[in-house]
Amino acid sequence: MNGAAIIKFLIDNITLLSGILLTGALLKVYLYYKFFGLYIFEFINIGEVLILFIGNLMAYFILLLAIFILILLYHNFTSIWTYSLLSMFTVGLFINFILRKRILLHELIIQVAFLWAAFFLINLIFDQLFVSASTDSGDYLILGTIFISVAFYSIASAYNEYYKVKQKKYYAKTILILKDDEMKSNDRSYYIGKTEKFIFIFHSEEKMVDVIPVSSVKKIIFTH
Repeated sequence: MNGAAIIKFLIDNITLLSGILLTGALLKVYLYYKFFGLYIFEFINIGEVLILFIGNLMAYFILLLAIFILILLYHNFTSIWTYSLLSMFTVGLFINFILRKRILLHELIIQVAFLWAAFFLINLIFDQLFVSASTDSGDYLILGTIFISVAFYSIASAYNEYYKVKQKKYYAKTILILKDDEMKSNDRSYYIGKTEKFIFIFHSEEKMVDVIPVSSVKKIIFTH
């Protein structure tokens, strides 16, 4: 396995990879709002979906990049260096958790588990497919693995965001300053998200979502 083979694979399959990422973005956004009973595609366009997913993609790619670096090191240096760096990445995730108040403990556990599991799984797959000449079936196996990982990451991200907002009251102190009124989030009615043209307020007792045009909102105040 070598870096040139990986780069060639990415270039040759850029269209399919882009489709996989778009599918992951659509899945994450759809599921998050569906958990609140809202069909989001009536209020959003494709461009906004990608923008909303960009933060999740950055986290996904950082973990994936770290894994690929570790795998390349594993095959070019002694394994002790690889596992030392893998442990250092894990410590880095713990430090990030301590420094950033917005990351919850279960998110840290998911990140660490994903890092280690993905390292061994991807290493196994690329060992089998890149040591020998690449084949179409091999490429599709890799693409299938990437698709499954992106789908899993999207589902996990959607549920994690839903859990933080609904159970941990992530936006509990959010205030909407309307043109003729003021709306404060509380345990029963709270902000869950926005698009370019709409803001969404969930009412837990009625299990319904208010859709408020952005044009009627003067300011949104987020406090945590």
